[in-house]
Amino acid sequence: MELSTLQVFVDVMRQGSFAAVARDRAVTPSTILRAICSLEDELCVRLFHRTTRRVVPTECARLYFERILPIVEELQSARQMVQDSSSPVGTLRIAAPVAWGQFCLVPLLPLLSARYPELSIALILDDTRSNQAAASVDVQIVISADEDVPNSAIRLGLVRYTACASPAYLANKTVNQPQDLEHCECLLTEEHQASWRASDQDGRVVEVSVQGRCVISSSLALLQCAVAGMGVALLPACVALREISSGALVSVLPDYEIAPAGPVLTASMQFPPAAYVPANARVFAEFFRDNLANQGSLRAAKKT
Repeated sequence: MELSTLQVFVDVMRQGSFAAVARDRAVTPSTILRAICSLEDELCVRLFHRTTRRVVPTECARLYFERILPIVEELQSARQMVQDSSSPVGTLRIAAPVAWGQFCLVPLLPLLSARYPELSIALILDDTRSNQAAASVDVQIVISADEDVPNSAIRLGLVRYTACASPAYLANKTVNQPQDLEHCECLLTEEHQASWRASDQDGRVVEVSVQGRCVISSSLALLQCAVAGMGVALLPACVALREISSGALVSVLPDYEIAPAGPVLTASMQFPPAAYVPANARVFAEFFRDNLANQGSLRAAKKT
C-alpha cells in the first residue's frame, strides 16, 4: 500500500470531494477516483458512496481514517525530515485569499523563485477555503480577528488599510478630517458598511459613519469602482498600492490610519496540524515575513 494513495484518501475524507482534491493536486478527478478504487480493492471494502454531486464516507472509511491519520502524518513528517536540505526542493502548496494573494503574495514570487530555483510553487487563491481544505496545503495565509489567531501560527502583522478615491471624484470634494467622510459616497463591503475608524498620529481614534449606494463583496471590484470615480473605497493597502503610485487613485486622509470599525484584523501564516513543519514551508514563512514589510501592507501591533 503506497503512502501517496493513503494521502489521497486522507484528503478526500477531509474535503469530501474528489473534484476539490483533484484541483488542489492539479490532476483530473478520474485520477483521484482510481486511487480510491485501488485502495478499496486492496481493503476489500467500500469506502465512499459516490453520486454525481456528493461523496459520502462509509462507516468503514471513518474507522479507517481515524486509525491511519496519525500514521500518515508521521510518515509524511519523517519523509520530509529526510528530504529537507539547505536548498529547498519540490513543491510548496500555498493557499491565500484572492485579493491578498494577488496583490501581496504574487509580487514576491519572482524573487522567491529566483532565490530557490529548485522550489516549485502551487498557489491556490480562494476566499472560501475551509479548515479541512487547509490541511491539504503546506502554508495558508489567513486574515482574521487577532484573537482568533492560533498559537501555532506565525503572526505577520496587523492589516493596513487605505481610504482612497480617484482624482476626478475628489475634484469636487473636500476631505480634510475624518468627519468629512460622512458626506462622501463610500464604496462599502457587507462587513464594513456601517462605520470606519480613523486614528491620528497621536493615537486618538474617531469612528465615523459612512454610507454609499454600492455594497460589494470583492476588494478587486471595489478597486475598479474607485478608479472609475464612483466614490471613496477602504481597501487593503497592498490592493491599492499600484493605483496610488500611478495616480489613478489618491489617498484620502493620509495622516490618519483608516480601518474598518470592529475587530482588529491580523494576517498570519498557518500550517496543517503536524509535529514537523517541512523545510519548504519554513523557508517560505521566513521569506514572506521578511519581505512583506517592504510593501507597507502590514503594521506591527502596538505593545501594551
